[in-house]
Amino acid sequence: MKVAIKIKVKIPRWVDKICAWPAVRYRNYRYGYPFRKIPLNEGKFTIVDPQDFYRFNNFDWFADGKGDCFYAIRYLLSETQSPKIIRLHREIMNAPADLLVDHRNNDGLDNRRSNLRLATHPENMQNRRKLKNTSSQYIGVDFDKESGKWRARIKVNGKRIHLGRFDSEIEAALAYDAAAKKYYGEFARLNFPEAKV
Repeated sequence: MKVAIKIKVKIPRWVDKICAWPAVRYRNYRYGYPFRKIPLNEGKFTIVDPQDFYRFNNFDWFADGKGDCFYAIRYLLSETQSPKIIRLHREIMNAPADLLVDHRNNDGLDNRRSNLRLATHPENMQNRRKLKNTSSQYIGVDFDKESGKWRARIKVNGKRIHLGRFDSEIEAALAYDAAAKKYYGEFARLNFPEAKV
């Protein structure tokens, strides 16, 4: 029988800042931005801006999700109600109830402020990942067996807009990207983010 013991040692903040400084500087150099890691369960961690680290590190956070989509959560226990789930990204952004918090890079464990933005449900859906098990490797593209061509489509305000059929998968993906920029703006998840469409 295994017994897991979790021990938390409280280190004075000034000592932690001195010890963490080299790691934060290295991360800024290596990744282009500084961050601190908050440990979760299952060997996972979430990253936050250094200024948010001390505000949120004192709580026990957990990785919630499946596959490759996880979020940092904690439980707020109450004697009179069932436990309430608190999501780290909503805490950082102080999000109102009618808005969601969108992770720009689709990594739910990247909770740096530069990666978070408030969004409506439709805006959040515009930045979603490519669906798995589709005939194309690109967002908004599928193979039309009837015509033998690649079809590009986009959904705007609940309606699917047909963008055309193309001889190559890449042409269809570029057509989707142009429409996504037009209809979705800053929330557009592009197939070729570096291309000028």
